[in-house]
Amino acid sequence: DRTTDGKGRVDLLMYDELRLYDAGSWRNKQFKDEKVPLLSEVLAFCKANELKLILDVKQFGIEKHIIPLVKKYDMLNLVYFWGALRNIKQLEPNLPINSLISVKYDEITLDMRDYANVEQTHIMTSMINSDDRELLINSINKKANIIALNYPQLIMDVFHIEALKEIIEPNSLDLMEMQSAKSGKDKNS
Repeated sequence: DRTTDGKGRVDLLMYDELRLYDAGSWRNKQFKDEKVPLLSEVLAFCKANELKLILDVKQFGIEKHIIPLVKKYDMLNLVYFWGALRNIKQLEPNLPINSLISVKYDEITLDMRDYANVEQTHIMTSMINSDDRELLINSINKKANIIALNYPQLIMDVFHIEALKEIIEPNSLDLMEMQSAKSGKDKNS
């Protein structure tokens, strides 16, 4: 109900039904008719743009489908499992699980960053329900590893990221080409 023009619980809908809903108009008319992405599309987008992802799953029992998909997109080191997946290590003891420390953006200190590095954990701050660009830039400058937000367009605007227009298949050659192209762009900057 919050992010589409549909009503009801998303876990009770088939994907074809979900794709009928407008997931962009709530944000701005320029996003009208934006569709709800598949998890594979989100993983491809994050991989292509070197973004970390907090995968907050509300439903138990679907981890057997999610873990292979995350592996397929080579995103295990970039995904933080949350919600129903928070204890995934019990099911898959060999997974390299990333851990988080949740901190208010204005409480991030150098000592905290040092502690996180020693403990091999990451600092997360939240900007849920905020589209404040200055706050986002300050959080980035304070070296927050993860910034939880529910306005993906905000991060895309700040980092000048273009939305994917097509689905990228998780083929290692494609991923290497994307990374190579991105590295080439960075070197020419």
